[in-house]
Amino acid sequence: MGQSVSQLYFHPETGKANLRFLSITTGIILTIYLKAFSFTIGQVKDDSMMPFMRRAGFPFSDTVFYFKHVPPKQKLRGSIVAVRDPFQQGHVVFRRVIADEGQWVQRMDDGGIIKIPKGHVWLECENDNARSLDSLSEDLGGPISKQHVLGRCTSIVWPIWRRAKIAELDKFKSLMGGQAAKHSRVYENEEIFQRYGIR
Repeated sequence: MGQSVSQLYFHPETGKANLRFLSITTGIILTIYLKAFSFTIGQVKDDSMMPFMRRAGFPFSDTVFYFKHVPPKQKLRGSIVAVRDPFQQGHVVFRRVIADEGQWVQRMDDGGIIKIPKGHVWLECENDNARSLDSLSEDLGGPISKQHVLGRCTSIVWPIWRRAKIAELDKFKSLMGGQAAKHSRVYENEEIFQRYGIR
């Protein structure tokens, strides 16, 4: 057994490395590693991100590619991210980050003003008809810990006719005159002080 395995990697007579087999093996190992630790895909299971991401029923719902690592200090505002729903175990959804830690949000539903705590973000959906899902809570939507953010979405990879980069979808919607989704207003520290006198 040991001899036959070694013959896969090295020529039995010359002792030279079998570069083709080594390349294939390395590629397989690298793919498994990257899939496990760097990126993955997820399928859209609701209509909260329409029109960017669509649910059409298996197997034609959008499948989204996203990176699995978010550096703690990385600013995510404006990004669409994959999120582990803390209220539904094992459920992964997609949302847009409206505000990062340290920023202030004036909620569009009740006008309440909230400062985003350290290590948290404010999430909202794109579909105006699903606005109750802001920050994943139907009752008390608020900031959510970045620990639940699985990664930044980069593209839709399936179905083939829907393949596109997320950034291109934003630009295309703007060029076609599409209405931007309504989101809560975001303020920086100086802006909120000048407008409301709070810090």
